[in-house]
Amino acid sequence: MPVREAVSEDACEIEFDRARLRIRGNVSPDMLRLLIRELSR
Repeated sequence: MPVREAVSEDACEIEFDRARLRIRGNVSPDMLRLLIRELSR
């Protein structure tokens, strides 16, 4: 699972043990859950 999540109006940053994912733009909560689940494998 992610180590840390930070969300602002225009970007979402998810930090894992070995990587950091930064997404800009309008991303739905469902899409974020999907990305987290897939990247946590």
